[in-house]
Amino acid sequence: MSENLRKKAFDFASATIKQLITLSTALIALSITFRGDFKEAGNEILLLICWICFFVSVLFGIMTLMALTGTLEKCTEEGEKKVDLSIYGANVKRPSSLQILFFLLGLLFLGIYGGQSIFGEKKESESEEIKIIKESTYKFVKPNKTDTLEIK
Repeated sequence: MSENLRKKAFDFASATIKQLITLSTALIALSITFRGDFKEAGNEILLLICWICFFVSVLFGIMTLMALTGTLEKCTEEGEKKVDLSIYGANVKRPSSLQILFFLLGLLFLGIYGGQSIFGEKKESESEEIKIIKESTYKFVKPNKTDTLEIK
């Protein structure tokens, strides 16, 4: 394989890793932002597992980027004939495989949580009844007019 194609492979691998890091952090941020909207029906443990998986995916992504950098550094130090310039070395494959695995697990748990939130039973009743929380009475010094509350 020519050197230009090998360098291109490193560029594409780096771009893919960065995309997964970006998606993981964005999904963590979005799920935290909109957590209150789905709190009534979803299982909070699933959401916590989802966040942990995305966070671990980000960590393995950073490790993979560091491994790619280390592989390129070895080639410049020892000469290109001694070290094989490849993205398929164990120092790159292991953390990148774990990054992808944890990203997919995070997506799975987020999907299950979303499905429970949308299609699961609601914890609160959705009736049209008005519930009285606290009943209060007031005495007016000079009651001039009477206010009426109309509920539609």
